[in-house]
Amino acid sequence: MMAAWDKHLARRDIPAVLPAKMVEAGFAIERIIPVTLYDRALKPDGLARMMMQLMQAYITKENLAPKGEVGAWASEQAHLAAAGRFFFSITQFVICAVRP
Repeated sequence: MMAAWDKHLARRDIPAVLPAKMVEAGFAIERIIPVTLYDRALKPDGLARMMMQLMQAYITKENLAPKGEVGAWASEQAHLAAAGRFFFSITQFVICAVRP
C-alpha cells in the first residue's frame, strides 16, 4: 500500500532538495521545522482515518493494487487498532526563508 501510495507524489525528496533550490534562487534559509503528526488510535474523525480513505480511493482508482488487497490492508489497520497496536505518523516540513 505504501509503495502504491507513493505514486501520487510528484517527488518524495522535496524536503531534501528544496532548501538548496531556494538558496540558489536567492533565499536565505532561517530554519527548517519538522512537524510530525501521529496517532495510536484509529479515530472516526482522525487524520489517520482520513489518510486511509484517501489512500484506498487513490490506489483503487489508479488500479495500483487489487481491490482485495486494498480491503485487506484497511481491515488489518482496524484489527491493529482494536488490539491497541495501531500507529500512524506523517512528517511535513516548514521551510522558513527570507530573500535578503
